[in-house]
Amino acid sequence: MARKKTAKRNSSSTATRRTGTKRPAAGAPKPARKAAPALNPAKRGLDLVNWAHGTTIALLADWPADKLTFQPSPHDNHALWTIGHLATTYQWLASLLDGTWAPLPDNYNAMFGMGSKPVPDAAAYPPMSEVRSHFDRAYERFVDLAARIRSADASKPTIGNSHGFCRDRADVLDKAAWHEGWHSGQLSSLRRALGLKSTM
Repeated sequence: MARKKTAKRNSSSTATRRTGTKRPAAGAPKPARKAAPALNPAKRGLDLVNWAHGTTIALLADWPADKLTFQPSPHDNHALWTIGHLATTYQWLASLLDGTWAPLPDNYNAMFGMGSKPVPDAAAYPPMSEVRSHFDRAYERFVDLAARIRSADASKPTIGNSHGFCRDRADVLDKAAWHEGWHSGQLSSLRRALGLKSTM
């Protein structure tokens, strides 16, 4: 029996020499694993914003120039109003992240802001090229600010006053994705009414 015990000890010693490590003692606590880095909720929100925005761009790609104010009913938001509305909203959402308001033409808030109503007369609006330019710039400004949000700052209050619309900075991105997704759904319904092909 003594020989067998010695052989067992020698075998353990040989294994230690081969691996260069000691076996943990029985009952010893296992070393703690390194925690995975926390996911930045603002990064997730930005991914959703980019996805919703890509949907809007695809819906507009082949829109007939003479149907920009098309409304199946007077209560529907037409494409021209929708893009102007998204432009004004992105500028406001950006102000929640940096506290400043980038200038838009003075009449844009009245035409496209909260509480405005679309009208079917295209002459009542600037050309789509101008409205689209403001939309593109407002979006680019917003996503540039959003990309700078650090994980440690994502749950901090907004810098600009959201009037209760957003609970923190990460929520600004979630609301932006929801808002553009809402209006891109309306554009999709208009496309069907116009007989345009599906973009999905």
